[in-house]
Amino acid sequence: MTTSQNSLPPIGVFAHKRSTYLEACLQAIRESELFYKRDLPLYIFCDAPRDDKEKQQVEETIAVAHKYGRGTVVVREKNYGFRNITEGITYLCDKYERAIIIEDDVLISPDFLPFICQALEKYQSDPRVFMASGFMYFGAQPSTPQTFFLNPAFIWGWATWKRAWDHFVWDAPGWNELVKDKKQCYLYDCFGSMPFSKGLRKTMTGLWKAWAPRWMYAMSRANGLTLYPYRSLVWNCGCGGGTHGKASLDADPALGEREYYIHGTMEREEFTKPRLSESVYMGRGFPSEVKMDRRALRYLAISFLRERLRQEKRKRWRLHAKLLFQRCALPFTTRR
Repeated sequence: MTTSQNSLPPIGVFAHKRSTYLEACLQAIRESELFYKRDLPLYIFCDAPRDDKEKQQVEETIAVAHKYGRGTVVVREKNYGFRNITEGITYLCDKYERAIIIEDDVLISPDFLPFICQALEKYQSDPRVFMASGFMYFGAQPSTPQTFFLNPAFIWGWATWKRAWDHFVWDAPGWNELVKDKKQCYLYDCFGSMPFSKGLRKTMTGLWKAWAPRWMYAMSRANGLTLYPYRSLVWNCGCGGGTHGKASLDADPALGEREYYIHGTMEREEFTKPRLSESVYMGRGFPSEVKMDRRALRYLAISFLRERLRQEKRKRWRLHAKLLFQRCALPFTTRR
């Protein structure tokens, strides 16, 4: 705690080489009334290129960060990879005791900052709450309540406190015991509906380069909870890797089936409408108890499992149709 600004949660935006995504991300932040009303501190962490091929893209991204004209731009001297994010979060938490984290491919709705700031204030001193997330699956939105606690950590637009982030350890001690225990994995994976333990194993064995599974594992070890809205207040315009979709709210992204289930499609007019009731922003729409909402978790788990079954059926049908087409087409091709 160093200045009076510590009463205001800072926003950390993390970018690498996608200038168009960063520009859309910053524009969405700029359109949030609360950002200007409370004069929230803004930090843009720009990672360095991994090789010469990325140099121009990175320079364009840094130029967008500086063009924004407000906030502190942190340019890495070497490529940090995912540590650009984790070390940026550590820096903000050490300086401000809490932080709002937005990656460059995440667009926030006008409701996001009011919800997140209320959550940061309300649960600042509650050791059971580790983070607040603005994300909720498009294809599995519980109708009630408006906000609830779950164990999983979805990190598309979220916030945390230093007291919680201090539990994060890059090496994730004890992870191998968890992935070997089928019962623990079943619970860790939301009753077997999500491949969280598989993601942790792939990350820790080097098959994946990621930081989020390490954070979720740290939360799980400490029995930490995440506060969620029943409707998503963020939209991932890059769908993770940036290979799907466009960095614009005005165009429908070319989503695959899995990405559509997670993110859906969003029009600007719909996205900018209020997505939660005013009671949430007045601090009255939060759960009465700080505990995992088992009803919401069961709803999400069942929705996840149903969607996986639908996708598997579609895959089998497409494979069957493809084989049938090939067999039917074969005589015609051989006659020519």
